[in-house]
Amino acid sequence: MAPFKQKPATLALLALILSACSTMPDKTTAPEDSWRLKGKLGVSHANDSESALLDWLDCGRRWQIRLLGPLGTTGALIEGGDDEAVWLKVSGREPVTARSVDTMATSLGWPMPVSGLRHWVQGRPSPDAPYDAGDGDPQGRLTTLEQLGWMIRFDRYDEQGELPGRVRLQRQDLKVTILKREWDSPAAGCGALLEAAPRS
Repeated sequence: MAPFKQKPATLALLALILSACSTMPDKTTAPEDSWRLKGKLGVSHANDSESALLDWLDCGRRWQIRLLGPLGTTGALIEGGDDEAVWLKVSGREPVTARSVDTMATSLGWPMPVSGLRHWVQGRPSPDAPYDAGDGDPQGRLTTLEQLGWMIRFDRYDEQGELPGRVRLQRQDLKVTILKREWDSPAAGCGALLEAAPRS
């Protein structure tokens, strides 16, 4: 797969980070552990920075992310699953595929542990790698986490005190911020996504 050679490389990273969606409400067919996150995503690296609106639907064995750039001028869509290639489409470019979302990130020059983010946005470490958690807050919630070479910070927990409203990641001079505005679990949209054929 040929990597992107021109900007917006950061927008491509935005599409990768993360790991949306039918407009038909079908929560009754959604897996219990499915979720949908709507919010804002920001990435900064050296003197370059980008932000986008984020809509991330995770249905377990399949997931889909939509991103909309500043003023609605640029969009990106990424889809993948346990048994299929990852498909990425950025506005104005031909779609590209890769064996996994982490492989695609590396080929684009951004070695992001995208698979770990599926757990970090829920305020917990990935079960697939060692980690070092901080002391936490008085309620026993994670406030800091070191995993896969990243420092992760959690804050702005929701009213139920279960999910962080903001997740900040840093590795050297690469910084990623996910600001959560809506959270739905089980998630509407999973029925259509799980029944759809893989992108090619």
